[in-house]
Amino acid sequence: MVALFLIVNETYASCSKRTKVQSIRYRQCLPKRLLSYACVGSCLSSVHIDPNNQSIIEHTCNRCQETVTKTTAVQLLCPNPNNSSSFQKVSIDIKIPMECICTSCENGKDDAVVHESHRHRHRH
Repeated sequence: MVALFLIVNETYASCSKRTKVQSIRYRQCLPKRLLSYACVGSCLSSVHIDPNNQSIIEHTCNRCQETVTKTTAVQLLCPNPNNSSSFQKVSIDIKIPMECICTSCENGKDDAVVHESHRHRHRH
């Protein structure tokens, strides 16, 4: 029998935090461009034969993901539901990635990243 071994080298991973301009959209509000961060890169994933049992195929899946986030408030101008000719400021909280690493695909986090925190009414 022939055994196949895969040597995993972490230097193939290129996951890092990068500056990114993102457009924040929320309901009917005017979109706002925000200088933010994103986790960008690739991480080693593989399929190989188990060296101890050649009838088993092992899958290794990794992805570039945030490990630390910072919540920040963003002010958006939204139509005032009580007065169609005015706008109101709405503050929403968004999570921004601050640190990124390669993590297992099995450690999934699908948290909601945007929610409305409170409203401030202003006429414009």
